[in-house]
Amino acid sequence: MVTGCSGLCSDCFCGASWGRMHAAGHAADRLLEFLGRAETVEEIIALEERLSEVRYQLESMESQLRTMDNLIEYSTVKINISEVRELTVVKEEEPTAWERIAEGFLKSLSNIGNGIEEAGIWFLVNIPYLLIWAVIIGLGIWGWLRHRRARLKELSTNN
Repeated sequence: MVTGCSGLCSDCFCGASWGRMHAAGHAADRLLEFLGRAETVEEIIALEERLSEVRYQLESMESQLRTMDNLIEYSTVKINISEVRELTVVKEEEPTAWERIAEGFLKSLSNIGNGIEEAGIWFLVNIPYLLIWAVIIGLGIWGWLRHRRARLKELSTNN
């Protein structure tokens, strides 16, 4: 018999189910008590039938509660929270053409500002890579210029 809630399912349904189970458990105890005091065979048969029904109800409720506990145990809640950059006011009336143009222009300026900000962040984040590539390209150009000067010097001395 289930003796208590896991603590994960404290909603009304679970609480009501535990209450019904508790009441059914008390009813089973009382039926067992009456069964001990029964004097006729008819009373014993009637009490055992009722006790069997109560036990069946208890087992059914226990099974339902275990199922609910398992479902709650395996459930996952995902919440995505993001910060609002710009507060947008919900307007009840349709904006005029000029209001839409002005709003679009301001959004374009805002997007340009955001793009410049993102480009600056990208540049700062990727400075190590950019420096490595600058060194590699600089060494390549230096080597090519050195080779070219040597070749030009060689050609000038041959002529």
